[in-house]
Amino acid sequence: MLRGNKRFSIIHNSSSHLELKDIYVDVDVDGNEKFKGILIDISQNGIGFRIDNISENSAEMLKRSGKLYVTIHYMESMILTGVKLIWGLFKTVGGITVLTGGFDIHTISTDDNIRLSELIEEIRKSTAP
Repeated sequence: MLRGNKRFSIIHNSSSHLELKDIYVDVDVDGNEKFKGILIDISQNGIGFRIDNISENSAEMLKRSGKLYVTIHYMESMILTGVKLIWGLFKTVGGITVLTGGFDIHTISTDDNIRLSELIEEIRKSTAP
């Protein structure tokens, strides 16, 4: 599947004023369980993420879930999206499971879409050479 929009990587380095504590995602699985994850990359229609230290049972529940909601937190703003898990790589090392994956954004309000555009522009500016 080809990506429709350019993705912007979240680079957490000394030249960027965006830090891990400033930009992250909460993944809500069917209203039953919530996970905090790291935002890896983002576009108008997709989110790359990583969730550290997720149990294998929780990882399977996330994989099978029909309804997923992701709240993107950055600075003082939040963006709520309805998403579908497009791909996920579950890796267990030493009993700790890490999930790296990608969500397709399928539901987003007009206001949140505007905030998403603003976030992407902020990321583009902060990671420019």
